[in-house]
Amino acid sequence: MQYIPIFVASTGRAGSTLTMKIMASHPQILVRSLFPYETRTSQYYYICHLQGIEWVNFTPLKLGGIEYRPFQGNDKESSLWSQKQEQKKLEEYGINLTEEYYHFVAEQEHKPQAKSFAEKLVGLPLVKQMIDSLKEYKIIFLQRDPRDTFFSIKSFNKKRGYVSFGEEQGDRTMFSNLIGFYKQYQQLQKSLNKESYINLKYEDLLTEKMATISKLFQSLNVDYSDRQVLDTIKYAFAESPESFQHQTSSSIQGSLSRWKQEADDRTLKMFASFHDELQQIGYK
Repeated sequence: MQYIPIFVASTGRAGSTLTMKIMASHPQILVRSLFPYETRTSQYYYICHLQGIEWVNFTPLKLGGIEYRPFQGNDKESSLWSQKQEQKKLEEYGINLTEEYYHFVAEQEHKPQAKSFAEKLVGLPLVKQMIDSLKEYKIIFLQRDPRDTFFSIKSFNKKRGYVSFGEEQGDRTMFSNLIGFYKQYQQLQKSLNKESYINLKYEDLLTEKMATISKLFQSLNVDYSDRQVLDTIKYAFAESPESFQHQTSSSIQGSLSRWKQEADDRTLKMFASFHDELQQIGYK
Protein backbone atom coordinates (compact mmCIF):
# COMPACT_ATOMS: atom_id res chain seq x y z
CA MET A 1 0.00 0.00 0.00
CA GLN A 2 1.31 3.46 -0.88
CA TYR A 3 0.10 5.00 2.38
CA ILE A 4 1.03 3.42 5.70
CA PRO A 5 -2.07 2.96 7.91
CA ILE A 6 -2.03 4.53 11.36
CA PHE A 7 -4.77 3.21 13.65
CA VAL A 8 -5.70 5.07 16.83
CA ALA A 9 -7.01 2.61 19.44
CA SER A 10 -8.81 4.02 22.46
CA THR A 11 -11.92 3.86 24.58
CA GLY A 12 -14.55 6.51 24.10
CA ARG A 13 -13.78 9.89 25.73
CA ALA A 14 -10.06 9.13 26.07
CA GLY A 15 -8.64 11.76 23.71
CA SER A 16 -8.93 10.07 20.31
CA THR A 17 -10.42 13.19 18.70
CA LEU A 18 -7.53 15.33 19.96
CA THR A 19 -5.08 12.70 18.73
CA MET A 20 -6.71 12.67 15.29
CA LYS A 21 -6.56 16.47 15.20
CA ILE A 22 -2.84 16.18 15.87
CA MET A 23 -2.57 13.71 12.97
CA ALA A 24 -4.61 15.99 10.72
CA SER A 25 -2.20 18.87 11.34
CA HIS A 26 0.71 17.03 9.75
CA PRO A 27 1.35 17.42 5.98
CA GLN A 28 2.57 13.82 5.72
CA ILE A 29 -0.49 12.22 7.37
CA LEU A 30 -3.86 11.99 5.64
CA VAL A 31 -6.99 12.62 7.69
CA ARG A 32 -10.32 13.97 6.47
CA SER A 33 -10.30 17.23 8.39
CA LEU A 34 -13.93 17.06 9.45
CA PHE A 35 -14.69 17.06 13.15
CA PRO A 36 -14.78 14.62 14.98
CA TYR A 37 -12.55 12.71 12.50
CA GLU A 38 -14.68 9.54 12.23
CA THR A 39 -13.70 8.42 8.71
CA ARG A 40 -12.95 4.66 8.78
CA THR A 41 -12.65 3.85 5.09
CA SER A 42 -9.99 1.14 5.26
CA GLN A 43 -11.90 -0.62 8.04
CA TYR A 44 -15.13 -0.45 6.03
CA TYR A 45 -13.50 -2.00 2.96
CA TYR A 46 -11.95 -4.76 5.06
CA ILE A 47 -15.39 -5.60 6.49
CA CYS A 48 -16.66 -5.79 2.91
CA HIS A 49 -13.96 -8.41 2.34
CA LEU A 50 -14.92 -10.33 5.50
CA GLN A 51 -18.57 -10.38 4.48
CA GLY A 52 -17.84 -11.56 0.94
CA ILE A 53 -18.91 -8.30 -0.73
CA GLU A 54 -17.05 -8.05 -4.05
CA TRP A 55 -18.75 -4.99 -5.52
CA VAL A 56 -18.91 -1.91 -3.33
CA ASN A 57 -22.12 0.09 -2.92
CA PHE A 58 -21.17 2.08 0.23
CA THR A 59 -24.13 0.99 2.37
CA PRO A 60 -23.48 0.86 6.16
CA LEU A 61 -22.25 -2.51 7.42
CA LYS A 62 -22.36 -4.11 10.86
CA LEU A 63 -19.71 -6.21 12.56
CA GLY A 64 -19.91 -7.32 16.17
CA GLY A 65 -22.89 -5.06 16.76
CA ILE A 66 -20.97 -1.99 15.54
CA GLU A 67 -22.06 -0.07 12.44
CA TYR A 68 -19.33 0.99 10.04
CA ARG A 69 -19.68 3.65 7.38
CA PRO A 70 -17.00 4.52 4.83
CA PHE A 71 -17.25 8.27 5.51
CA GLN A 72 -18.74 10.71 7.99
CA GLY A 73 -22.31 11.74 7.32
CA ASN A 74 -21.29 15.39 6.89
CA ASP A 75 -18.61 14.62 4.28
CA LYS A 76 -20.27 15.80 1.07
CA GLU A 77 -17.08 15.63 -0.99
CA SER A 78 -16.46 11.98 -0.12
CA SER A 79 -20.10 11.15 -0.82
CA LEU A 80 -19.80 12.67 -4.28
CA TRP A 81 -16.55 10.76 -4.83
CA SER A 82 -18.21 7.49 -3.80
CA GLN A 83 -20.94 7.89 -6.42
CA LYS A 84 -18.26 7.58 -9.09
CA GLN A 85 -16.84 4.43 -7.48
CA GLU A 86 -19.96 2.31 -7.10
CA GLN A 87 -19.70 -1.23 -8.43
CA LYS A 88 -15.92 -1.21 -8.44
CA LYS A 89 -14.50 -4.58 -7.47
CA LEU A 90 -12.72 -5.10 -4.17
CA GLU A 91 -9.26 -6.58 -4.45
CA GLU A 92 -6.57 -7.47 -1.89
CA TYR A 93 -8.79 -7.15 1.19
CA GLY A 94 -10.08 -3.80 -0.11
CA ILE A 95 -6.59 -2.29 -0.27
CA ASN A 96 -7.11 -1.18 -3.87
CA LEU A 97 -10.10 1.02 -3.02
CA THR A 98 -8.52 2.25 0.21
CA GLU A 99 -5.60 3.56 -1.84
CA GLU A 100 -7.94 5.21 -4.35
CA TYR A 101 -9.85 6.93 -1.57
CA TYR A 102 -6.75 8.27 0.16
CA HIS A 103 -5.41 9.54 -3.18
CA PHE A 104 -8.63 11.55 -3.26
CA VAL A 105 -8.10 12.72 0.35
CA ALA A 106 -4.54 13.81 -0.49
CA GLU A 107 -5.98 16.06 -3.20
CA GLN A 108 -8.77 17.40 -1.00
CA GLU A 109 -6.46 18.16 1.91
CA HIS A 110 -3.63 19.49 -0.31
CA LYS A 111 -1.07 17.00 0.99
CA PRO A 112 1.01 15.79 -1.97
CA GLN A 113 3.81 14.64 0.37
CA ALA A 114 1.59 12.37 2.44
CA LYS A 115 3.01 8.95 3.33
CA SER A 116 0.42 7.70 5.85
CA PHE A 117 -3.28 7.89 6.66
CA ALA A 118 -4.85 7.80 10.14
CA GLU A 119 -8.17 6.39 11.32
CA LYS A 120 -9.86 5.90 14.68
CA LEU A 121 -10.49 2.28 15.58
CA VAL A 122 -13.72 0.98 17.06
CA GLY A 123 -12.57 -1.72 19.47
CA LEU A 124 -9.66 -4.10 18.89
CA PRO A 125 -10.99 -7.33 17.28
CA LEU A 126 -11.11 -5.91 13.74
CA VAL A 127 -7.55 -4.56 13.73
CA LYS A 128 -6.25 -7.95 14.88
CA GLN A 129 -7.51 -9.36 11.58
CA MET A 130 -6.61 -6.36 9.43
CA ILE A 131 -2.93 -6.26 10.34
CA ASP A 132 -2.44 -9.78 9.00
CA SER A 133 -3.13 -8.41 5.53
CA LEU A 134 -0.85 -5.37 5.88
CA LYS A 135 2.88 -5.32 5.29
CA GLU A 136 3.34 -2.13 7.27
CA TYR A 137 1.21 -0.29 9.81
CA LYS A 138 1.31 1.62 13.08
CA ILE A 139 -1.09 1.34 16.01
CA ILE A 140 -1.31 4.16 18.54
CA PHE A 141 -2.53 2.71 21.83
CA LEU A 142 -4.05 5.77 23.49
CA GLN A 143 -4.67 5.62 27.21
CA ARG A 144 -6.30 7.95 29.71
CA ASP A 145 -6.83 7.61 33.45
CA PRO A 146 -10.06 5.53 33.58
CA ARG A 147 -11.29 7.66 36.48
CA ASP A 148 -11.20 10.78 34.32
CA THR A 149 -12.72 8.87 31.39
CA PHE A 150 -15.51 7.71 33.71
CA PHE A 151 -16.55 11.30 34.48
CA SER A 152 -16.03 12.46 30.92
CA ILE A 153 -18.45 9.78 29.71
CA LYS A 154 -21.05 10.72 32.30
CA SER A 155 -20.78 14.44 31.52
CA PHE A 156 -20.88 13.88 27.76
CA ASN A 157 -23.95 11.66 28.00
CA LYS A 158 -25.68 14.25 30.16
CA LYS A 159 -24.73 16.99 27.69
CA ARG A 160 -26.17 15.02 24.75
CA GLY A 161 -29.24 13.84 26.60
CA TYR A 162 -28.82 10.07 26.21
CA VAL A 163 -26.74 7.27 27.69
CA SER A 164 -23.95 5.48 25.77
CA PHE A 165 -20.27 4.45 26.04
CA GLY A 166 -21.28 1.65 28.41
CA GLU A 167 -22.92 3.80 31.09
CA GLU A 168 -26.16 1.94 30.43
CA GLN A 169 -24.53 -1.14 32.03
CA GLY A 170 -24.05 0.59 35.38
CA ASP A 171 -21.12 2.46 36.90
CA ARG A 172 -19.12 -0.51 38.15
CA THR A 173 -19.40 -2.48 34.91
CA MET A 174 -18.53 0.57 32.82
CA PHE A 175 -15.45 1.30 34.92
CA SER A 176 -14.35 -2.34 34.87
CA ASN A 177 -14.72 -2.38 31.08
CA LEU A 178 -12.54 0.74 30.73
CA ILE A 179 -9.74 -0.94 32.65
CA GLY A 180 -10.33 -4.19 30.75
CA PHE A 181 -9.84 -2.42 27.44
CA TYR A 182 -6.36 -1.31 28.46
CA LYS A 183 -5.55 -4.84 29.58
CA GLN A 184 -6.47 -5.92 26.04
CA TYR A 185 -3.80 -3.48 24.82
CA GLN A 186 -1.22 -5.33 26.86
CA GLN A 187 -2.31 -8.70 25.51
CA LEU A 188 -2.35 -7.58 21.88
CA GLN A 189 1.07 -5.95 22.17
CA LYS A 190 2.61 -9.30 23.11
CA SER A 191 1.90 -10.51 19.57
CA LEU A 192 3.15 -7.37 17.80
CA ASN A 193 6.55 -6.21 16.66
CA LYS A 194 7.61 -3.41 19.01
CA GLU A 195 8.26 -1.14 16.01
CA SER A 196 4.61 -1.42 14.92
CA TYR A 197 2.94 0.26 17.88
CA ILE A 198 3.18 3.34 20.10
CA ASN A 199 1.92 3.76 23.65
CA LEU A 200 0.51 7.24 24.15
CA LYS A 201 -0.95 8.74 27.32
CA TYR A 202 -3.54 11.50 27.08
CA GLU A 203 -2.02 13.09 30.18
CA ASP A 204 1.37 13.41 28.46
CA LEU A 205 -0.23 15.16 25.47
CA LEU A 206 -1.45 17.87 27.83
CA THR A 207 1.44 18.20 30.27
CA GLU A 208 4.40 17.63 27.94
CA LYS A 209 3.06 18.70 24.55
CA MET A 210 6.35 19.44 22.78
CA ALA A 211 8.23 16.32 23.85
CA THR A 212 5.27 13.96 23.48
CA ILE A 213 4.22 15.09 20.01
CA SER A 214 7.83 15.18 18.81
CA LYS A 215 8.33 11.58 19.99
CA LEU A 216 5.01 10.56 18.44
CA PHE A 217 5.88 12.00 15.02
CA GLN A 218 9.36 10.48 15.18
CA SER A 219 7.82 7.05 15.88
CA LEU A 220 5.51 7.53 12.89
CA ASN A 221 8.51 8.32 10.65
CA VAL A 222 7.27 11.78 9.70
CA ASP A 223 8.77 15.24 10.14
CA TYR A 224 9.23 15.96 13.84
CA SER A 225 11.12 19.24 13.58
CA ASP A 226 10.45 21.88 16.25
CA ARG A 227 8.67 24.03 13.69
CA GLN A 228 6.31 21.22 12.73
CA VAL A 229 5.57 20.33 16.34
CA LEU A 230 4.88 23.97 17.23
CA ASP A 231 2.54 24.29 14.22
CA THR A 232 0.75 21.14 15.37
CA ILE A 233 0.32 22.42 18.93
CA LYS A 234 -1.10 25.70 17.65
CA TYR A 235 -3.57 23.85 15.40
CA ALA A 236 -4.58 20.93 17.61
CA PHE A 237 -5.12 22.86 20.84
CA ALA A 238 -6.93 25.83 19.34
CA GLU A 239 -10.45 26.34 20.66
CA SER A 240 -13.30 25.99 18.16
CA PRO A 241 -17.11 25.72 18.33
CA GLU A 242 -16.81 22.00 17.52
CA SER A 243 -14.27 21.30 20.23
CA PHE A 244 -16.33 23.28 22.75
CA GLN A 245 -19.34 21.10 22.01
CA HIS A 246 -17.20 17.99 22.35
CA GLN A 247 -15.44 18.78 25.61
CA THR A 248 -17.01 18.35 29.06
CA SER A 249 -14.60 20.37 31.19
CA SER A 250 -13.95 24.10 31.26
CA SER A 251 -10.77 23.60 29.20
CA ILE A 252 -8.62 20.80 27.82
CA GLN A 253 -6.18 21.30 30.71
CA GLY A 254 -9.10 21.15 33.12
CA SER A 255 -9.77 17.57 32.07
CA LEU A 256 -6.70 16.32 33.95
CA SER A 257 -7.40 14.56 37.27
CA ARG A 258 -10.98 15.82 37.18
CA TRP A 259 -12.04 12.77 39.17
CA LYS A 260 -10.41 14.19 42.31
CA GLN A 261 -12.89 17.08 42.30
CA GLU A 262 -15.96 15.26 40.97
CA ALA A 263 -16.01 11.89 42.75
CA ASP A 264 -18.31 11.48 45.74
CA ASP A 265 -17.58 9.04 48.57
CA ARG A 266 -19.42 6.17 46.90
CA THR A 267 -17.49 6.59 43.64
CA LEU A 268 -14.17 6.97 45.46
CA LYS A 269 -14.88 3.71 47.26
CA MET A 270 -15.60 2.02 43.92
CA PHE A 271 -12.34 3.36 42.43
CA ALA A 272 -10.44 2.12 45.49
CA SER A 273 -11.77 -1.39 44.92
CA PHE A 274 -9.92 -1.38 41.58
CA HIS A 275 -6.61 -0.29 43.15
CA ASP A 276 -4.58 -3.26 41.88
CA GLU A 277 -6.05 -3.14 38.37
CA LEU A 278 -5.32 0.59 38.10
CA GLN A 279 -1.72 -0.01 39.12
CA GLN A 280 -1.39 -2.71 36.46
CA ILE A 281 -2.18 -0.18 33.74
CA GLY A 282 0.00 2.55 35.22
CA TYR A 283 -2.28 4.63 37.44
CA LYS A 284 -2.01 5.07 41.22
